[in-house]
Amino acid sequence: MQQISAVELNERLHADEPPPLLLDVREPHEFGRCRIEGSVNMPMSQVDTSMPTY
Repeated sequence: MQQISAVELNERLHADEPPPLLLDVREPHEFGRCRIEGSVNMPMSQVDTSMPTY
């Protein structure tokens, strides 16, 4: 998982490339209030159990 700044995210969202996967790790009630279009909600408590292991 990679963290990027808001400025870098804005640049990537407006680039002529496929958009990055935006994983929003807030709780569902927080995600429901506001979110970035196209983001996917997966609360941090579920990230470890949902991510595949290699």
